[in-house]
Amino acid sequence: MKYIYLANNRVGLDILSWLLAEGYPPSGLVVHPSDRSKYRQEIITASNLSSDHILDASQLRKPLGLEWLKVHQPDWILSIYFGYILKPDVLMMPKYGVLNLHPSLLPYNKGAYPNVWSIIDQTPAGVTLHFVNEVVDTGDIVAQKELQVLPTDTGESLYKRSEVASTELFVETWPQILTRTFRRQ
Repeated sequence: MKYIYLANNRVGLDILSWLLAEGYPPSGLVVHPSDRSKYRQEIITASNLSSDHILDASQLRKPLGLEWLKVHQPDWILSIYFGYILKPDVLMMPKYGVLNLHPSLLPYNKGAYPNVWSIIDQTPAGVTLHFVNEVVDTGDIVAQKELQVLPTDTGESLYKRSEVASTELFVETWPQILTRTFRRQ
């Protein structure tokens, strides 16, 4: 299976490290530019990919980035805590689709800072693995894990628990991604 890995944050590093340990290296890697990234260098180093297999996310909307994706011919694009909205040209590239790992229990709290909005709005919290379509955080759901919002939770504490739950959810769902036996909701 060939996949392009779009990653940021500790969760992006943790899941990449797990995939590599399981024998599933990415065909290509897309990372945030230095000024918008967390764990960029660690993700690049862990990938063990040469520079021609690594793309700066700022190039995804440009002809160079689209050509780079086309050359890699991915079966999947995996978006892990990736902070860029993907355009239709990118969404159409992979054979099976684009999966995104989002730190909220969709459809609640789409977009940024879902952990904070779960506390403020008293809405359910959790993590979701879903297909990406042209509208942000609205694609078919593959898997979810709900988190209880504790009376003592802060945005930070809930976010840290969602990071752990995100990695767990991905690891649990990976066999279904490989065999495409998940149910879309």
